[in-house]
Amino acid sequence: MKNYIIITKLILSSFGAIFSQTKAYVDYGFFKKIVNEVEPYRSTRLVRFRTFTQYAKESNTIILDTRSKEMYDKLHLKGAINLPFSDFTQANLAKVIPNKNTRILIYCNNNFEQGEPIFREAFATKSVSPVELTKMLDTSKLQLKPLKSIPDRINQLTLPENYFPNTTLALNIPTFINLYGYGYKNVYELEELIYTSSPLLQLEGTEVHKITKK
Repeated sequence: MKNYIIITKLILSSFGAIFSQTKAYVDYGFFKKIVNEVEPYRSTRLVRFRTFTQYAKESNTIILDTRSKEMYDKLHLKGAINLPFSDFTQANLAKVIPNKNTRILIYCNNNFEQGEPIFREAFATKSVSPVELTKMLDTSKLQLKPLKSIPDRINQLTLPENYFPNTTLALNIPTFINLYGYGYKNVYELEELIYTSSPLLQLEGTEVHKITKK
């Protein structure tokens, strides 16, 4: 019995050592390496909406929407397929895009003008809104600078250089980085801001009927 207790303690202590010393499958160094590789590559893969829509009509091409299924179901570009970014794994990507040579077109919330209420909901921007920026301001650092093109009595509110932090966290960037990291390098990203009045804009989803063309 005594030997059994000793063996049990040894086993439990071994498991404890394993659990305490084993790190999660997180490799920050690899991520930084991919980010550095992607930056110059991505700069050659930014396309205007007209090019984007033309590519979408060609073979071996898909439009990938990586927003949540809820927002995708409400509104998405016509023909786009959905794989939420949170579901990115090698296996899931292989199911949706079995051929790594497939041309992948990506877009995100920040590619769309947020005018209509349904757009503000389905394509909620990740930018800090002007109202929120105003709340963040330290007014003691603001300056009034007269505009030369209008009467001197009208002033322009200006901010010190580099006052604002980075105010966008677009989903396109981590999507591009992760696709590249998983071996999908034939990626093109929409670089343009699209207005609901664009004649090229074609949408699908349960809320399409709420869109009012300008």
